[in-house]
Amino acid sequence: MYVACSPGIAALARGVLGNLAAPSFAPAGVPAVTGKTNGSRGAAERSVILRGGPILTVDEACPVAEALAIRGSRILGVGSATDVKRHFTATTEILDLEGRAVLPGFVEPHVSVLGTALAGADSTAAADLLGEDPDRVAELCGAALRDFAARGCTTVYDTGIGRLGGAAEHELLRKLARAPGAPVRVRGALVPELASALGAAPAAGDEHYGIVGIAYWADGSIPDLAGALREPYLGGRGTGQLNYEDAELRDALRAWHRAGWQLVVHAHGDRANEQVLSCFEQILAEGSPAQILHRIEHFTLASDEQTARVAALGLALSHTIDQIYFCGEALRDEVLGPERAARIHALLRDVEHEICSSCHSGSTVDPLLSMRTAMTRLMRDSDDVLGPFQQLDLAQALRAVTRNPARQVLLGDRVGVLRAGMLADLVVLDRDPREIAPERLHELQVLETWLGGRRQRWE
Repeated sequence: MYVACSPGIAALARGVLGNLAAPSFAPAGVPAVTGKTNGSRGAAERSVILRGGPILTVDEACPVAEALAIRGSRILGVGSATDVKRHFTATTEILDLEGRAVLPGFVEPHVSVLGTALAGADSTAAADLLGEDPDRVAELCGAALRDFAARGCTTVYDTGIGRLGGAAEHELLRKLARAPGAPVRVRGALVPELASALGAAPAAGDEHYGIVGIAYWADGSIPDLAGALREPYLGGRGTGQLNYEDAELRDALRAWHRAGWQLVVHAHGDRANEQVLSCFEQILAEGSPAQILHRIEHFTLASDEQTARVAALGLALSHTIDQIYFCGEALRDEVLGPERAARIHALLRDVEHEICSSCHSGSTVDPLLSMRTAMTRLMRDSDDVLGPFQQLDLAQALRAVTRNPARQVLLGDRVGVLRAGMLADLVVLDRDPREIAPERLHELQVLETWLGGRRQRWE
């Protein structure tokens, strides 16, 4: 989130969060989860069959199912009502969806939990809060996680743990994610300074909280005129700036790559993307192939040739697609000009190159809005379309918020698809997204999420 770039808040958070001894998921007297969990049995014993509504699996082998069976934390079976009926036992609950739609739980691959929490207050209120009541930070972060779940997320990936709060931020997120009733799974990438200080090992953690990546920032954001471009911003306002010399970035990425970490590199402008791609090309040509999926975040402005190189290298891309909705007009009219602005966040081009590509939100996590923007590329202030030649269809947009980001957060074998053996991470919507116009997708209501078979209601 954009607040993560504020050095004033970062310094304040480091000073105060370092005193936070044992944050809990919610303060005393506040329920751990705002959604209600049904049934007196624990998720480890519960057997449930969902039927009576469309089940969109994001699995080519069975794209739409009639029923889905869950036992404990896992999916037992998905398919026709007849096929799933064989999983029925005397203790199985039958839940009628009454026409509501079930999808894989949304995976938000790019957030800042602490940044989101602090953005809920103005700077004065945040300073007072962090200075006077550090436990309130845990409450705010817990509220942020609940809000992510209420928007349909079952997994989120924090792409810069430690950037605001240092080691205390890492410890806070770990305790929140592993607390009883935590509403989402949390994965993440550490800033390199923190990973070194902790002596952290890659893939440390479990399905509730896992640290798998190392985060770098090659440049700043294009709306702030900080993205490194090949050609100047409109009005001759420079070309932005790279944060590293080529050799400096390459050597740093090489070291973490060889140590087995996922690399998560933030790059916005086409000049920054060129630098990052050149680094990856040199590193991967040295006889040390990637064992896990490395990522470029944003990839806002890039050429066709750069996208082809992403595909050849086997990298993943995650786009801040909501920039089109929230600031598309400004990017077109004041920052980049019409031709370059129309090419930002070229999701369909990713699909054509068979890249593992995802959408992530900007200042507010909202996967349904991300899907709507990916399909329509409508801008908020004018309802104009920015780059209609890059619009996705529903199936492509759904993959960009479920299956693809699940792979990017290194949980693709457990979440992102509704299939037997996967974790029972689901989202229940009030209507079938196939039956409404793309420009109305953001009007769908998230009624429930299921996290490892545990039902949470958000009505």
